Amino acid sequence: MKKTIVYKYNFINETLSYIFGFFLSLILTIIPFFLTYHHFFKNNFIFYFIFLSSFFQILVHFKYFFHFKFSKIYFWNLIFLFFSVIVIIVIVFGSIWIMNHLHHNIVYHIHK
Repeated sequence: MKKTIVYKYNFINETLSYIFGFFLSLILTIIPFFLTYHHFFKNNFIFYFIFLSSFFQILVHFKYFFHFKFSKIYFWNLIFLFFSVIVIIVIVFGSIWIMNHLHHNIVYHIHK
C-alpha cells in the first residue's frame, strides 16, 4: 500500500515567515550601508561588521526563503549545498587565477 504524505499548509504563518525574513534581510542590508556611508567607525570595524552581517543574511535567506533545515531528513540538501559552494569557489578563484596569469603573460610580451 502506498503511503501519502499530507502537508499542512498554513498560509498566514507562511506569509508571516516571508515578511519577517524580508524585514530581517532589509535591516541586515541597511545598517551596514548606513555605517559605511556615514563613517561612524573605523574601516576595520566596518569591514568585519559587513562580513558578519552578510553571513547572517545568508542564514536568514536559507531559513526564511529557501526553507533550509539542518536535520537528518534534509541530509542530501546539505550535501548539495556544500557541493554547490565548492563548485562556485572553484569557478570564481579559477577565473581569477586565469585572468591574473593572462594579464601577466600579456604584460610580459608587450614589454619584451
